[in-house]
Amino acid sequence: MKHVLFLCAFIASYISLYGQCENTLVPVITYSNNACGQQTCFSLNTTGGTSPYTYTIPGGPTLNPNNFACWSTPGVYQVAVIDANGCTGSTTLIVQAPSIPNDVCTASTILQNGVQLTDTLCGINTQPTPCANMQFAQTGWYTFNSESFNHIQFGAFPAFATSPSGVLQGMGIQILAAPNSGTCEEATDVFCGNISSCFNFEDHFTITPETNYYVRVMAGWTSWVQLNVGVVLSNEPIVGVCGCTNPLSCNYDPEAIINNGSCGYNGCTNPSACNYLSYATCDDGSCLYGNDITGVIFNDINGNGVRDTWPILEPALSNVGYITIEELNVIVFPDASGSFVLPGLTLGTYTLQFINNDNLWTITGGDNMLTISLPTCNGLKIPLTPSSGVAAQVSGTNMFANSVIQCNNGFSPGVWIQNTGTVAIDGTFIMTFPQNLMAQNITTSLPYSSSSPGILTWTINDLAPGSTLNLFAHILGPGVSFVGSVFPFSFSLELSDQQNVFYTNTWNTNALVSCAYDPNDKQATPEGYTDNHFILQDTELEFKIRFQNTGNAPAFDVRIDDQIDLNVFDLSSFEPQSASHSYSTIVQPDGMVQFVFNNIMLPDSNSNEPESHGFVIYKIRTKQVLEIGSVLNNTAAIFFDDNPPIITNTTQHTIFSCDQIEFPTYDENYCEGEPIQIDSNTDFVEQYEWMLDNEILGNTPTLELASLPLDSYDILLTLSNPLCEVSEVLSIQVAPYSEIQGIEQSIFCEGDLITANASCEGCTITWSDGIENGQVLDIEPNIMGYVFYVVAENEAGCMSGGEWYVNVNFTPQPWIIASSQGGNTSNLLLHEWPDNTYFDYQWLLNGEPIPGETNYYIVPTETGYYTLQATDPAGCMGESSGLDVVIGIEETQAPSFDIYPNPASDLIQIVSKDEAVPMRIQLLTAFGQLIWEDAFYSKQYISLEGLNSGTYIISVTNGSQISRLPFIKL
Repeated sequence: MKHVLFLCAFIASYISLYGQCENTLVPVITYSNNACGQQTCFSLNTTGGTSPYTYTIPGGPTLNPNNFACWSTPGVYQVAVIDANGCTGSTTLIVQAPSIPNDVCTASTILQNGVQLTDTLCGINTQPTPCANMQFAQTGWYTFNSESFNHIQFGAFPAFATSPSGVLQGMGIQILAAPNSGTCEEATDVFCGNISSCFNFEDHFTITPETNYYVRVMAGWTSWVQLNVGVVLSNEPIVGVCGCTNPLSCNYDPEAIINNGSCGYNGCTNPSACNYLSYATCDDGSCLYGNDITGVIFNDINGNGVRDTWPILEPALSNVGYITIEELNVIVFPDASGSFVLPGLTLGTYTLQFINNDNLWTITGGDNMLTISLPTCNGLKIPLTPSSGVAAQVSGTNMFANSVIQCNNGFSPGVWIQNTGTVAIDGTFIMTFPQNLMAQNITTSLPYSSSSPGILTWTINDLAPGSTLNLFAHILGPGVSFVGSVFPFSFSLELSDQQNVFYTNTWNTNALVSCAYDPNDKQATPEGYTDNHFILQDTELEFKIRFQNTGNAPAFDVRIDDQIDLNVFDLSSFEPQSASHSYSTIVQPDGMVQFVFNNIMLPDSNSNEPESHGFVIYKIRTKQVLEIGSVLNNTAAIFFDDNPPIITNTTQHTIFSCDQIEFPTYDENYCEGEPIQIDSNTDFVEQYEWMLDNEILGNTPTLELASLPLDSYDILLTLSNPLCEVSEVLSIQVAPYSEIQGIEQSIFCEGDLITANASCEGCTITWSDGIENGQVLDIEPNIMGYVFYVVAENEAGCMSGGEWYVNVNFTPQPWIIASSQGGNTSNLLLHEWPDNTYFDYQWLLNGEPIPGETNYYIVPTETGYYTLQATDPAGCMGESSGLDVVIGIEETQAPSFDIYPNPASDLIQIVSKDEAVPMRIQLLTAFGQLIWEDAFYSKQYISLEGLNSGTYIISVTNGSQISRLPFIKL
């Protein structure tokens, strides 16, 4: 039983000890500010475990009871610690030997003529100096050559100097001289003694040309001492080398090279002012009196209504809201430090109200109304308590749309972020640019966390509510050889509430390299579309006003006046964004906005060009209803102290409406197989997109398709520019052509009725030359034919055309002659008809067709009246005049009549030789064609009127004989 109890006790003790040493002891070393060149001093403390602690340092010093020690032997030592429970821990102690680069003459630092050098004294002088028995703890050696100059001024000023205008406390100087080729070991003493900040060589010894001078600066302190040192060589007397070199100081000397510690402390030097500073040496114009309203807005973390300074200073808030002052009817926006000021007011009581449009912050206690009575030197400290929510304000996303890279000075793109919510936020900001440009961190902004050629990345961690960040980099100018070149930049920003991303944005800009530009200007983003700078109604504009002090002294104050045109801008939407320096914003009801940079102390460009610039950014919306084409102008005035204002350029925008984008007029109906073309080349359009059934047909101003099948189609046309994207459905119909009936090639005979008849289904017929459909045409016979054009147009406008070829033939007019065959019979045949085989023939006897008689000749077998019909291939038929044939009648050789006169011109007389016998007389052409016939007995007169000159035949038949005589018509 005892063994069991012992075992349980052992286990309990083990568990207890294990639990006590579960957390490792961590000893922490704190190094003290050791004396220059002496032992390394340190103290030890431990986190974790249970005191008291025991420390051991093998091979190192023994600690005093306060765990403090000093050690002079360089090396790395292990420190072991044991607490009251026997738990252990360890750390490393590092002791380094001091590095003293120029503590001996042979290691002198070379000085450049006219250039200030910042150095550190730490050389411990263990031996008395060979210089009038002067004893100094630290030394530093410097050298230069006098060359051909006969005036030399040497400047040296230490950080611990207490008498900048006279002899420096605890400072001495030793000067050695050696020929050009000589070293410091060969040099001889030329001076030794206490010095002032600027030391003229010629006041103490004769300056030798082409001489190496070695100067030892000596200090009496035993701690590290920062030293400003330099030399100026000249052939003229030297003045102004030493002075105040701080451009922000009120007594800044732009000609000074060596800082002699004379820079004054800027502040209000008037004891009657509310902000009087007894230790200020330079009045910077910041004095505030009892007729000013000053205040600061801060995050009241503990909710007690007081701005506490412990354990931390409760942070100021900016851009979380604004202040209205009822009696002045003005709006005041605090600056980036949460402060605001309205100077020079009439004495009385004023009512202030805090307004936060997002309802994220309220004045502690819930009353957003405060009062202040003037005169008073007590400013308002306005405590704000967060409600809930995450929010951030971002500026600069487009502020560099019109960026200019100065060819030598470069430019500084980036973004400004403020946490306007009530919880901390994280994020990442990335900037990319061409790799041939070089970037540098800006001291006034958060440094980028990583970089590679052409890419900078900033990491945002725990940005507290109300806090702001400037994420900017300085891009070095590429030089004059790149004037006119454009460098593309791209940016991306992502913010989260440490759990979820609530803001993302990307943007681009093209920066133009220029060697000359106006540093006092005004830029607007968006710049606007086209040269007219078109924007839409109710557009938020971001304005950036840049300024630069190009004078010859610092500017104490800067004020910017910007008159907002209330006819086109909505003053209630005004919102300041960011600025290069602390400022206040005052908004008057008439639209006058003032940005006040009190005590900015802006350096001039001659003394400090990079720091001589400033800017302010604000946003404002245009009114929701403005007349299309309205022009918006904006100009600012920049005041440097009491100087006349500098007027910026005027930004200009023009109100645009998406209704100004016109869709094309087009043919809605197309015919099968017909090319389709719709032209939409219109103003204010940058991009075109034609779509059919969710497929893109093209992206050019003109849509061209070879054809589409028969159907109805809805084509979606989308037109866009940087301001608008509008769409419209264009409906088209592809229809078939109509078939024309009744216009086949036709051949007509002379005298036929010809009618222009054509037809089609569901269409309109149109003939050429004004011919009406169904019109009877009067066409002269023409063996070459005629061509008529006819068009059929249906309801869809599809027109099909046809050609109607018409031939109108002459009606054949055959004539026959009798040919004597001997005896008492005759052959009848077609007389001289060209190409007798071209026609079809049919002989008729007494008007009836004679079967089988289809040749162009016939041998009569019966007495009667013979005629001949001729039909051409087109079916046109003509019939000859007839001939009486008497079978058995013999043609006499001797005529049975006479013709008087012969030849004749007007009239002939036919006289029969047998007056008792009736006869039939015929007048024939020389070819046998009948002209006239009649019956007579003895005499007959025939008029020759109408007959052409030529030979004719008179034929006389008495019933048994035929006689023929020719005569001539004159």
